[in-house]
Amino acid sequence: MTIRFLAALALATMAAPAQSDEGAANASFCQRIATELGMKTAKPFEGHAAWELKTLGGLGTALFGGSSYVSMGLGPAEDSVITNARQYVDACASVANGMVCTVTGPAEFQIGVKDHMVKMRANAGERAEVRMVKMRIRCEDR
Repeated sequence: MTIRFLAALALATMAAPAQSDEGAANASFCQRIATELGMKTAKPFEGHAAWELKTLGGLGTALFGGSSYVSMGLGPAEDSVITNARQYVDACASVANGMVCTVTGPAEFQIGVKDHMVKMRANAGERAEVRMVKMRIRCEDR
């Protein structure tokens, strides 16, 4: 009976990645970024699904302060034809207390938070806005 249980557990474990890969294939751009960065679901704004991440937090930060490193950028997807290179330059801009990137696929979005760098492809037709204000990162599917 123990061998059957272990065999069933092994089969279930081997099947699990296929299910998560299938779910990842259907996930939106922000869902994929959220999974990579450990972002939490946030309150939607104007009906757009959203995820957020606080780059700093906790009692230690409140008492002693802190700093965090965040970088964002957008470039062409490897297999795309560049018709307007300026769209990638203009996609990310400084705003009051932070930065905003408007992602329109196909493109390659890169975000670095603390010591974690994520490079994510935005597929054709996908649109999102990734915003960092103060020390909070928010991703909204558009």
